[in-house]
Amino acid sequence: MSNAQGSFQKKPEGQGMMGGMMTNPLMAMTANQNPMMAMAMMGSVSNAGGIAGNMAMQSKPEPPRKEVQESTAPDPDIVELFDHFHIDPRHLSRFSGLMDKRQETFAGDMLKLWELLEQARSPEGMLVSKMREMETGSFIGKTVPDEELMALSKKFRLDQPAESKLSDVLAKYDPERRSSYMKEVERHLETSAKPSATVMMLLKKLGEGHPLGKPGAPAPGSYLDRQKRDGEDAGGPERTATARARPAPGTTGSATGTAGTATAAIAETGAATAAGIATDPAPGRGRTH
Repeated sequence: MSNAQGSFQKKPEGQGMMGGMMTNPLMAMTANQNPMMAMAMMGSVSNAGGIAGNMAMQSKPEPPRKEVQESTAPDPDIVELFDHFHIDPRHLSRFSGLMDKRQETFAGDMLKLWELLEQARSPEGMLVSKMREMETGSFIGKTVPDEELMALSKKFRLDQPAESKLSDVLAKYDPERRSSYMKEVERHLETSAKPSATVMMLLKKLGEGHPLGKPGAPAPGSYLDRQKRDGEDAGGPERTATARARPAPGTTGSATGTAGTATAAIAETGAATAAGIATDPAPGRGRTH
C-alpha cells in the first residue's frame, strides 16, 4: 500500500529534469560539463510549447487598412480647354502640374491661354510653347490695365485688343522700366494717325526689350496734328478772317496786277468824264442865231 502511494506521489521538479537529461546523451554530456547550461537548455525546451502557442494566438490576420488617396482628377477648366481645342491628353498631366503651382494667377492664365489658342493656327503647339514659358517663369497671364495705362488708352482711343496686349507685355517689367516704356509709347502715339495699329507694331520691340526709336513727323489726323489745328482755331474771329483774306500761294502777283489794272481804268474813266464836262459849253451860251 505504501509502495502504491509512493508511486502516485509527485516527483520533485529537479529529478524530472535530470531524468530527461539522462535520456538524452547530448544533454547528459552537457550536464556533466556545465550544469547551468544544461538547466537553461531544459528550460528553453519546456517553454517552447508555450511560446509557440502564444505566437499562434498572436498571429491572427489583421483586417486590411483603407488608405485615403488624394483625388488626382484634373481641374474642370483644364479639361474644358483640352476638349475645346482637341489637345492631346498626353499633355494633360504636365499642364495640370504647372497650373497647380500657379493658383494665384490661375484665372488670368486660363483667360490668356484661351485667347492665344483661339488665335493660333496650331492650338496644341501654342500650348506646348506656353508650358515651356511657365517652366522658365516668363509666361504672363491676362492682366488688368492700371490707371496710367487706362489714361493712355483713353487719350489715344485705343481699341480693346491693343489696350489688352499693351498691358500684358508691360506687366513683366519693373515699375521704372515700365514707366520709361510708357513715355516712349506715348511719344509714338502722338504722331500716329492710327494709334491702335501703332501699338500692335510696337509689341515685338516691347516684348524683346528693345528701344522704340525716334517717332516720326506728326501725320495728318494725329494727336499733335489735331492739337495744332485746334490752336490755330483758338486765335479768334479776327485771326480767322485775316487768314481767309490772304491770297492763296501762287496767286498774289496776278491778284495784285488785276487790282492795279482796275484802279488805272477807273482813274482814266474819271479823268475823261472831267474833261468832257470842262469842254462842253453851258446850255444857251456861245450859240448864234
